[in-house]
Amino acid sequence: MISEQYAAKICELNDELEMENEQLRNTLRFLAKDYDKLHTEIDQLQRYITERDHYRHQWTEGQAENDRLQEALRRIEEWSRAYPLSVFPEPDLAKARALLEAGGMTLDAISAHAMRHVVDGVGKIARETQR
Repeated sequence: MISEQYAAKICELNDELEMENEQLRNTLRFLAKDYDKLHTEIDQLQRYITERDHYRHQWTEGQAENDRLQEALRRIEEWSRAYPLSVFPEPDLAKARALLEAGGMTLDAISAHAMRHVVDGVGKIARETQR
């Protein structure tokens, strides 16, 4: 038989093991809460990364569109300098009107034709930009 001294020691060791087991269970509960919290934070970070990538893609598309529009404006501005006064001085419109009317034409018809040409050109640049 086990002596009372050994039995007391076994009970004491058993109590110590129970206390250690309880401490381990508490530590595991604490770690499980931290794990859940960490998992939630990781999910949130993944959502942020996805959202960031979405906005980065939109920004890149916006930059490409901006580049196209800037190029269209550059072309229009360049065209605006195609007929400098140093090469094409201002005409005497009264004289031109008289000459045109003598030939059965009007300055308004010539002006409208020239404006259609300009507006059609600007419209073409705008349509090319919208593709």
